[in-house]
Amino acid sequence: MTEADQGEFEKWLMEDKANLLIYQKCGKLQNRLDQLFHDPNFQDQLSASTDICQEIPIRRRRLRLPRLQSSCFHRPLALSLIALLALLLLAAPKEVSMPVTYQSIVGEQKIVLLEDGSELTLNTDSRVSVKYQDQSRYISLQKGQVYFKVAKDQKRPFVVTFPTGRVTALGTEFDISLKNKQAIVRLLEGKVKVEPEVSLSKSLAKVTPVYLEADRKSDRATEITLSDKHPSAAVPIPRRGASEWRSGKIIFENQKLKEVLEEINRYSARRFELAAPEIGERRISGILPTSATEAIQILCEFQGLKLTDDGSYLIPAKASKLN
Repeated sequence: MTEADQGEFEKWLMEDKANLLIYQKCGKLQNRLDQLFHDPNFQDQLSASTDICQEIPIRRRRLRLPRLQSSCFHRPLALSLIALLALLLLAAPKEVSMPVTYQSIVGEQKIVLLEDGSELTLNTDSRVSVKYQDQSRYISLQKGQVYFKVAKDQKRPFVVTFPTGRVTALGTEFDISLKNKQAIVRLLEGKVKVEPEVSLSKSLAKVTPVYLEADRKSDRATEITLSDKHPSAAVPIPRRGASEWRSGKIIFENQKLKEVLEEINRYSARRFELAAPEIGERRISGILPTSATEAIQILCEFQGLKLTDDGSYLIPAKASKLN
């Protein structure tokens, strides 16, 4: 769409509230159709219906159409119908590929090797849906955290979508983590394009993609956060901390104790809480294992804490090693 077209479109939207309402309804309908297309239950029903239709015998008979009196009317209509049919046939995919879902349970890390050589590493309690087509590779990150090692294929862009945006890459390595309605993107190798999701209420605003490129000579990765508002500025972070979880380690640098505990809880079926909120304001640095049981034991030992009898709350120990 050119700038002139964009201007005309915005003018049309502002002329009448009904125009904006129609546009919003169309956007909602498109989102619903996308969700329906990726719904495995719908795909199963569609496949079953197709099989049934193929088994029904077709009786050939002559169809009599009513005669139209005006040739100036039916000729443009017929041409329009033919053009529409041609577009539908050209746009229809030759083969419908079903999305495949991969999921890890709490405390588990899972490696998935895709057909093109790309590799996904799912962190604890994560879920992705993979859909490969002739000209594209789509990954829907629905939950948790995934490390992407993308095989190069310039003819098929590798696109990862999530609630607050999308990342497009050709050949690269990056990590995406979904936390508290935010997506944290960390680039370690190559180059990616990061695009925030735009809601219908903000659809008129121009969205500028953010391009991230890794520095091969540096030991730093690049991090950017996408929320329902605006993407944050890209910041450098230690490369080691960006992907060390794949080796079973969590690295913390000057982080609040409550944030560390929240990260540990991602790897535990049982949730741990701090009995006194002020304890959570302590700032700590170090390395903890992704095993929640071991991490809590180390945390208690070096922070002068202990678990309550039911094993759910951390409270100050009687004799703290920090005193």
